[in-house]
Amino acid sequence: MLEPMQAIGNDGQWHEWEELSQEERDAWMDAMTEADRQHDYYKTHEKPRTLKQQLLDYETDHRIC
Repeated sequence: MLEPMQAIGNDGQWHEWEELSQEERDAWMDAMTEADRQHDYYKTHEKPRTLKQQLLDYETDHRIC
């Protein structure tokens, strides 16, 4: 049996898919589409960044901004 689909709403909390507004559903689907696109790009064109590299990027971005 499949679990009901859940996604994060605008309030930052997990909700059942049916409870989300159309705006929240569209935003979630756009984000997942972009994640899939990036994943496919990295699979075919370059090595994925390591967790350490991603954490350093995150820290750098937050110190600069």
